Amino acid sequence: VAAELASRAAAAAHAAKRRDALYDLSLPVRMLQTYVEALEPEFELGGIADLEAQAAAKADAVLIDRSVVEHLNEVIQGHGAGKVETIVAIKDFKKGIYDLQWEKERLAMEGEDASHKIKEIQMARAPVGLLRDVLVEEDLARGPPPKQKGETLAGAARETDAAAQRRRAELASLEQRLEHAKALHARRVAEKRKELLKTRRKKEAVAEANEAIATKAREMDGAVRDVAALRDAEIGGGAETDNSREAKARKMRALVTQSKLRHIAKAQEEEMLALRAELERARLRTFPSFVERPSVRLPDIKRGSRGGRR
Repeated sequence: VAAELASRAAAAAHAAKRRDALYDLSLPVRMLQTYVEALEPEFELGGIADLEAQAAAKADAVLIDRSVVEHLNEVIQGHGAGKVETIVAIKDFKKGIYDLQWEKERLAMEGEDASHKIKEIQMARAPVGLLRDVLVEEDLARGPPPKQKGETLAGAARETDAAAQRRRAELASLEQRLEHAKALHARRVAEKRKELLKTRRKKEAVAEANEAIATKAREMDGAVRDVAALRDAEIGGGAETDNSREAKARKMRALVTQSKLRHIAKAQEEEMLALRAELERARLRTFPSFVERPSVRLPDIKRGSRGGRR
């Protein structure tokens, strides 16, 4: 019984194999080069092993209908087109932001230029003769209005007189403001002249004090030299060591005195420069003046010293 079952199974398997062999036919299909996407290995021409490797590489290849591939390509292109549209929209949005920033900066610069021009025009001093050309009434600029029904020449004359009166009133107001500005300027100039006179007096007092200090220093230097000469004459040549020590001490004291006087003169000179700079700043805060400043020289302490010591 077992042998019979085995023979039947072998016969069924053989029949299935023959049926598969009948339906598994090798049909040549002509394919274009662009439609073949199977990866082929690199071969060396002329070898049988290359043909076997090529056949093994194409053994698991699948033949797919062209419509399926085209549908897949359409899906892929749809996704890609959506991403491209998103990227283009982002680019346009950023470009719009950059354009708005540039426009904002341009408008800010134009506004700053306009504010500077307005300040220059406001600070400008227009002469009285130019006001008649600058101030033009709107009614006069537009010309006479069109005549309406029932209008008379007297009414038009009254309107022209009213415009002229407004213009004269504005001119009178501007002239009053100009006179007030002139009076204010004259008062400020007078105050600055008083400050200048006070500063000059203070400068002269400092110069006199410097001259007195220089004179006192010269007298002290001369007295020290006279005392040293008398002491050297009385002591004689027996005390040359003491004389040299005393001479060094006197020289040191003279150097200290001269250093102190130089510091005092330098401090006073710096104070004079600070006062002069303050006077110049005060003068520049008002209208320009063309007053010439007299040149003042500081006294030279070393120039009048006796004995030529430095």
